[in-house]
Amino acid sequence: MKSPTRSLSKAAFTLVETLIASGIIMIAVGAAASLSLLIVTQDEIAENTLKAANYLHNTAALYQLGLEPDAIEDILPDEPVVENINMIPLALPVSYFSNPLWVMDMEMTYIPTQSTSGFSADSWTGGDSAERRTHTIRVVSIEQNVGGAHRAMR
Repeated sequence: MKSPTRSLSKAAFTLVETLIASGIIMIAVGAAASLSLLIVTQDEIAENTLKAANYLHNTAALYQLGLEPDAIEDILPDEPVVENINMIPLALPVSYFSNPLWVMDMEMTYIPTQSTSGFSADSWTGGDSAERRTHTIRVVSIEQNVGGAHRAMR
């Protein structure tokens, strides 16, 4: 009984086929790494934006309680993401009240990402660390602390 003979050239992959398959795998790995970096950067931006929004919300809540801007700055801890908060007092006349409403425009500038555009061993890439974002809100309070005396609107 004769056993079937196999040609050695048909039993293995050629060098060209192996190189093409390796190239396709390398492209897939590179795309996955790039996507992973993008997801991490977007997650960092979302986290920093949420921290800044919470900080601005806390600032507004303290103002609505009747605290002066200097006292608010002393109470709130430093947040590395928040670069600065500008508080601009306004007096809006409203016909229903004999006194104006106590209004403060709060403008906050924050850093959405600490990423850099170049690669180093200790930082992520894919972002611009010089980018700044600004949010402005208008806060209305029925109370204001004027000269140390707490005053409520009637």
